[in-house]
Amino acid sequence: MAQILFRLKDNNHPNPDKDRRGSYKKGYPVSIKPDGWYEGNPNWSQSAYADKTKWIVVEVTDATREELENYSRPWRDDFDYEILAARPAQGEYDVRVFEKNASSTGANAITRDKVERFLTEWGCTNISAATNSVSFTFSLWNAVRSEGFWNVPLIQTKGSFVLNSYSGGVGNITFTVIPDAFPNQEQITQMITRKVQERGGSNIVVNYPSFTFDIERSDILTKFREEVKRKGEGIYRRRQFVLPASLCDNIAAAGGYAQMTKAQLAAAIRNGVNE
Repeated sequence: MAQILFRLKDNNHPNPDKDRRGSYKKGYPVSIKPDGWYEGNPNWSQSAYADKTKWIVVEVTDATREELENYSRPWRDDFDYEILAARPAQGEYDVRVFEKNASSTGANAITRDKVERFLTEWGCTNISAATNSVSFTFSLWNAVRSEGFWNVPLIQTKGSFVLNSYSGGVGNITFTVIPDAFPNQEQITQMITRKVQERGGSNIVVNYPSFTFDIERSDILTKFREEVKRKGEGIYRRRQFVLPASLCDNIAAAGGYAQMTKAQLAAAIRNGVNE
């Protein structure tokens, strides 16, 4: 058995976005503990959580804590990608990014505003938005000259790039830095070498102030996708699951404690993605 603590009253923040992302609302699962944690724990009666005007406890009689952890997760982004077209000779892809964790009514749908900054930083072009998706063109040549690739502001003004060759999806690139822009030679050499390796590049040849390396178009696309997911995905709502307010009120009226089976809880609780 396991016990779930649910919020009985709303917390509020004056900023609507922060309120949605960070505030516990009525019916939100707060924490999940092993059987006996709340009603049986001697410290429980002394804690703020024992205030039954603010909290209720549901004991799930046929589930472990681990089996219920899903209910305590936030409602957050889950981006995915579709390749619409590939132009291997140019090292380009037309790509669509979309939100897998949006509701049928459009809650948490991806928007251009949510991802445009990351796309622009990586040199993407032809950016356009549709319902729950953003499409764009991703180019190897644009990407290796972008702030997103190097994580250096205005990198294109601090050196020059040459595409020495492009064959079989692999580009051979030389980046020649302006020494005055990077006065610490050892530091910039380490940074450029590390960043090329992180992005999937190989065969690095250092002839300061020039750095030559190979990079494959699908490798850099993969790194780009990982970067946008890591930096762009966020929390939409503090909890994805919520117990209906009427059921919370019924449990509170009955003393703030109820027992359910796993199946009963699954039938009662609401998943925001399905609403």
